Amino acid sequence: MLSVVLRSMIVLLFAALLMIVGVSADSPEPANLTLRLSPELQEPGQEASAQSKHALPDNWKKVSSRIRRRVAQMTLNRARLQGGAQPDFSSYSDGIVRVRSDGRMRLTVRLSRYGAGEREELEKLGYEITFEGAQFRFLEGWLHFSQVEHVAGL
Repeated sequence: MLSVVLRSMIVLLFAALLMIVGVSADSPEPANLTLRLSPELQEPGQEASAQSKHALPDNWKKVSSRIRRRVAQMTLNRARLQGGAQPDFSSYSDGIVRVRSDGRMRLTVRLSRYGAGEREELEKLGYEITFEGAQFRFLEGWLHFSQVEHVAGL
């Protein structure tokens, strides 16, 4: 009986810690910034990543809001840099979205059809495939954030 109560308390404590870490892991969005990823994503006075999914073009509807937010933030950061300096994008990683220092994001791509042509098209766009689930038509790998819109449009 005591072990059941102790286990329940540990589970509740762990869940509370996860909630605290999850809330603090997200950095606040920059204020008063206008961001343009593509004209369709931007509405006056509204950040592109925060738009309702229904208002987005079809290719961006396929992309999760966390990924859209990170792409928007990294695009803005790169635009701010002067003199060709290369930023370290790994600071944009969180518990869900993984980003390498070179700006490549860990992404799962789900396909309506999968074959050599689709794989070749993704590789042309710079998608580094690390896992292939051909039976279930999905791939995992790394893609530079600047190519997310192009891959989502395939």
